[in-house]
Amino acid sequence: MIPPLTVLAAEYKWAVLLLALAGSYAWGRADGRALADAESLRAEQIADAALESARRGAAEEIAKLEVKHVTVQRRIERETREVPVYRDCRHPPGVLRALDDALENRPGAAGDRELSAQPRPAG
Repeated sequence: MIPPLTVLAAEYKWAVLLLALAGSYAWGRADGRALADAESLRAEQIADAALESARRGAAEEIAKLEVKHVTVQRRIERETREVPVYRDCRHPPGVLRALDDALENRPGAAGDRELSAQPRPAG
């Protein structure tokens, strides 16, 4: 009995080899694509499940909230507090006058003055 490949010419052997390689490559690509699609579908299903779980949990917590309208009627108490940090803060009389003028929008307020044309040296 003669083996079948010994009868074929060399060109046919190369053609069979190339067809086998091309078929293997195509089958591998299709298999890889199917695996990637399955992984993508699995990731989407996990994300959808997590989103649905988060929505369900949020809906349950919102359902537990109770809306209450309450009117508070109490006497207002004022408390004077002394802050020791500001105890040492002192302004000269001219600065206090300028601040008071600015707070009350009096004509002598600092915002009514113009800047001098000559720049002063820094420091």
